[in-house]
Amino acid sequence: MYERIVVALDDSACAQRALGEAVRLAKESGGVVEVLSVVDRGKWPVEGDSGYGLDPEVRIAASVASHVFEAAQKLLQEAGVRGTVRAIDAYGENVPTVLARAADELEMPQSGLGMSVTAMQSRRDFLRPVSQAVLDAIRVIAMQRDKTLPVLIKQLGINQDEAAFIYDAIHKGWAVDGKPTPGALKLELELDQKDAGLKELPKPEQIYDFSLLDELAKR
Repeated sequence: MYERIVVALDDSACAQRALGEAVRLAKESGGVVEVLSVVDRGKWPVEGDSGYGLDPEVRIAASVASHVFEAAQKLLQEAGVRGTVRAIDAYGENVPTVLARAADELEMPQSGLGMSVTAMQSRRDFLRPVSQAVLDAIRVIAMQRDKTLPVLIKQLGINQDEAAFIYDAIHKGWAVDGKPTPGALKLELELDQKDAGLKELPKPEQIYDFSLLDELAKR
């Protein structure tokens, strides 16, 4: 259902609820949670800088940041969910812009198109038209912004500007062929290598079976 879930984190109750929901969804779907906190140089320094003449307000911010990161990492570990917790420097940019930039860097596959190898082998005739329908929908989403925005507005209960921001932030992650983008594939292989304790990156064919997608592409 969800391969990658990005959560913007701070010390607010709203952010904590969002993180909890992201962990729940990732646990159900086997996805990865990317926890991101936007910080600004001089306003939220790393813990090691706290002794260099910073005023009390900045020291408090550093302490809060450390606590938030540790709590998020603990939540992921206790839930048995794969993920990362990291800070991103704003460099003077606003928070939505920074998060959108981070989402681009992660190159997360947005299609949600996934199935087990067992299902592909035993129910291939059933899954073939289903996969084709999903691919058709992905192409509409990726190539027809004007048709996608009204759906986002209705489904999420947001306004036009908010829908446009969300669409533009995730647009590059939609792979119209149903396969992960090169960046997303690299991230997946690196996570698998870390989880399995492998000395080398696994090969894509050891993780994915694209035979059904290749079959549909020839039609």
